[in-house]
Amino acid sequence: MYFVILWSFEAMAQTLSLVFANPLLGMLGFLEFWFCNFLFAGLLVSKENIIWPFRIVHYIVPFTWRGLVPGAVSSTYPDTVLESAPGCRISNQ
Repeated sequence: MYFVILWSFEAMAQTLSLVFANPLLGMLGFLEFWFCNFLFAGLLVSKENIIWPFRIVHYIVPFTWRGLVPGAVSSTYPDTVLESAPGCRISNQ
């Protein structure tokens, strides 16, 4: 699945290089695509906090296809158990 995600980024970069005559606009478009992946993949904003029209982007971006970010974190720290982490209390005030 990692190959498919890399391929989708490569395909987007090649498409944007053909769409825009100015290479700076193509790079800006690719950076926007990269940022949207991090933003809507649940890394910065959870799925429940995304409003309806933008939630469609959550289902489209490649980072959410197979959970690349949680998979990368669990493979980096395989034996980590966070049971001793303090709980978070959320008040309704």
